[in-house]
Parts: sequence; structure tokens; C-alpha cells
Amino acid sequence: MAKPLLLLLLFSSLCAPLLAFEDPYDKYRYNREEEFDYDESLRKPWQEDNAVIPPLPDPGQMLEVPIDGLGDEFSVFIDPETLHVGKDQVVRYWLLLRSKLGAVNTHYEGIKCTGAEYKDYAFGSSRAASGYRQVKEPQWASVKPVRGLGFRHELHQLFCDYGLPRKVPDILIRIRDAASGPGSGRDSSGPSAFY
Repeated sequence: MAKPLLLLLLFSSLCAPLLAFEDPYDKYRYNREEEFDYDESLRKPWQEDNAVIPPLPDPGQMLEVPIDGLGDEFSVFIDPETLHVGKDQVVRYWLLLRSKLGAVNTHYEGIKCTGAEYKDYAFGSSRAASGYRQVKEPQWASVKPVRGLGFRHELHQLFCDYGLPRKVPDILIRIRDAASGPGSGRDSSGPSAFY
């Protein structure tokens, strides 16, 4: 009789600290909805800024962006003067594409870092007095790493980090760093790849 009583006392003395233990994370477990009462109506939906198209850039002032996927087919240039991050977190800029045969296309476009999308707002046109024409109903399109058209994917990588746009000076540093050659660009494992 004494043995079972002794075992019961021993068991209860071992369990007592466990019963007194309070889990500090208990209030975050077990689907406690009252703890996480989030009002979705207070969340502001994303709204795009009204894009004001700047004048056409001077081609001599544009900055070449090294794009791995294009090879020698095209050269890509960005106008550093019109490179801008809006309040809507869209990176906008004049872009110039030059083929190896000398054909030139200019676009005023934006890249949205969240969602990896781009939009053309205007394109160069010698028929317009301003030198460009606005796109009538610009639409967001997905940035995809497609050969020959994948330059926007690489621009997205240069302009954005973790779904957020970098600051303009950091973007320009990153472009210049990538242009300076292997071992110093965005693919580098050295400290210059991080800002």
C-alpha cells in the first residue's frame, strides 16, 4: 500500500512544475481569432500615380545597361535624368533600344517591383511634335525572362530588391557596377553586390 502512495506522491511532485508552467505563446495558438481581429476595410488598395511623361532624353546622355540575355542583338540604354521612383513605388524611365544594325526604339515605361510587371506609357515617334506618342490605354504586363525580350526581367533585378524599388542613386550605382565587368556586377559574390 505504501508503494503505490509513494509512487503517486513522486509522480505528482514531478508533474507539479509542468502544471505551473505557462506557455508564453499560448495566446498566439489555437485559432484565437479575437487576438488577430484585422479590419480589411482599413487597408488602402494600391493606386497608380498619374504618370507625367518627361521630354525625350538626349541619346548622348543615356547610360548603357549591360543585359546578359541579349548578346550582340541589342543595346539597352536608360536615361538617368528621367529615372524616378514614384510614390506608388513604380520605377519610371526613358528606355532606348538600339539594334546592331542601328535601328532605335525609345519607350517611356515603368516597372512595378511588386508583382514584377511593366507598362509602356509612351514611345518615340518622329511624326509627333513632342517626339513621342502616348500609349492610349497602357496595361501592365508580366516581366518574363524570355530570350530576346528578357531585358525587362534584368531591369527588374537591377531596380528592385525583395519586391521593393531601390533608391535612384542605388540603381545607378548598380547599373554602373554591372557595366564595369565580371566580378563586380549584380552577379558578383563580392561586397560590391550589396548596398
